[in-house]
Amino acid sequence: MFWDVFCKECDKINKKPNKIAVELGLSSATTTKWKAGAVPNGETLVKIADYFSCSVDYLLGRTDEPNSEIHQNITAGANNRGSNNVSIGAKTEEGFAEPIDSMTRKFIDVFVHLNFSQQVNVMKYALEQAEKSA
Repeated sequence: MFWDVFCKECDKINKKPNKIAVELGLSSATTTKWKAGAVPNGETLVKIADYFSCSVDYLLGRTDEPNSEIHQNITAGANNRGSNNVSIGAKTEEGFAEPIDSMTRKFIDVFVHLNFSQQVNVMKYALEQAEKSA
């Protein structure tokens, strides 16, 4: 799934997958692994999503919409890394995104450096805990 979406985005800008991998600081051989079904780790997925201005969920085939609202909020937050009030997703009644606290920021920093499999495990655990506390 990832490979198909990646190639589709490459075609949109008339660039070869290997060339984009090199532009992102990856080995051109990496695309061979992706073509065989491997999925990039979380950090690489974020780089690719930023490159194509799309969401990671779109790259993974979880949505057909390239630019989700959450991705736009995260991208906006990444552009304001020096700020202590980076906003992600949750909106108040007034329509403004709520600032994230330092613990949430640390969690995100750790999470994006995990590989995809580890990220999936963390999400499963978090969802299980949320269900237990509901």
